[in-house]
Amino acid sequence: MSVYQYIFWDWNGTIIDDVQVALDAVNHMLRERGYSEIDLVYYRELMDTPIIHFYEPIFDLTKYPFEEIADEFQQLYQAGAPKPFDAMLDMFQQLQQQGRRQIVLSSSDRRVISDFAERLQYTRYFDAILGADNLYAESKVERALKYMQQEQIPPERCVLIGDTVHDYEVAKEMGIDCILLTCGHQAEEALRQCGCLVCEDHRQLEAILFKKTLV
Repeated sequence: MSVYQYIFWDWNGTIIDDVQVALDAVNHMLRERGYSEIDLVYYRELMDTPIIHFYEPIFDLTKYPFEEIADEFQQLYQAGAPKPFDAMLDMFQQLQQQGRRQIVLSSSDRRVISDFAERLQYTRYFDAILGADNLYAESKVERALKYMQQEQIPPERCVLIGDTVHDYEVAKEMGIDCILLTCGHQAEEALRQCGCLVCEDHRQLEAILFKKTLV
């Protein structure tokens, strides 16, 4: 029996507490185009990957191209100054001290994540940042599988920590365990339907990471 040796971290909504910042950015774009704002409940219900599926019900993408929406969102998001969850630094440090490997696996732009991680002084804790090569939140399955093959990582020693159904789907395709947080971007009801471990906050997550063993 052994603890998880490889921790794959989602970024947005998992490491970064940015749901309100994202919602504010979306509502700003809706107001500017004459649409009604949405609330947090509806935002979490709509959340989907690839991210274009989130925008389709609330914007006319034939009138406002997806690339325009995605680029404007990123500008507003950065201006909103998202911050990490308070518990993250301590968890990163503890995991590193125990010799465990940490990888960021995200649908968000790799350069954006790398710059943010550098400002937060988180880079030292990550073996790799597996982000997308653009701003359009594409699937992360292929990047994850390629990395695991290159590094010869055994799936049974891994866990993916995220906040969306897509994270669970990615973990399933990677052949690894998954833990989902309900304090992120997707509705709790949808997360619990996945059938994996679900945590309400990072305190519960910490208890699992440092106490849970693999059977």
